[in-house]
Amino acid sequence: MVNNKITPAHVLRLYIWELMKDNLDWKPVNDYIPIVPVEDEPMLEGSGKAYIVYGYAENNTESDYEIRRGSISLRIVASSFGEIGSIVSTISRALENEDRSAENVNLWSTSALNGQLRGIRLTTIDSIFVETGEPPEKEGDTIDCIMTISFKYISRQTVILPVDGGLWAGTFEEPQI
Repeated sequence: MVNNKITPAHVLRLYIWELMKDNLDWKPVNDYIPIVPVEDEPMLEGSGKAYIVYGYAENNTESDYEIRRGSISLRIVASSFGEIGSIVSTISRALENEDRSAENVNLWSTSALNGQLRGIRLTTIDSIFVETGEPPEKEGDTIDCIMTISFKYISRQTVILPVDGGLWAGTFEEPQI
C-alpha cells in the first residue's frame, strides 16, 4: 500500500538525515532528528548542536501533469563557518547530479523504513542555491545559511476525486466523462 502522507520533502529530509549521520556523525538532538519544519525549531534552539529547518513547495510541471516539481529550502544553523561548509558540501555533493541523485535517493527510499516511503519516485534533484551566512553579532551566536534544492517527481499515490456518477480513484489517467 502506498502511503499518501509521504511527500518528496519527507523523503529528502530523511535522506539528508542519513547523509548527515554517515558523513558528519550527526546524532539526534533532544531526541529529535535535527532536520525539522519551521514550527518545530524551538525544540532544537539553544541545543548547541547544528540543525536544519526546512520548508517546501510543490506544483505541477508544464503540460505533463504526471510529473510534479517542487523545491525544499533548508536553513542550516551551526556554530561556525567550517561546520556550515561541511554540511553544505555534504548535501550539495550528494544532490547536485540531477538524474543520478534522484536514482540514489530512490534506491535508498525503496528499502528505508521497511518500504514506508514507496509511492514517491524522484526524477531529478539539483541543489540550486546556497547563501552563506553572516558572521555572528556576538560570540556564541549561531550562523545561518540558506540552501534550496529543486526536484521533480512522480507520485503513485491515489486520490479519490468526485465526478458525476460516482467517485474515481486514480493516479495518472483522468476519467473519461
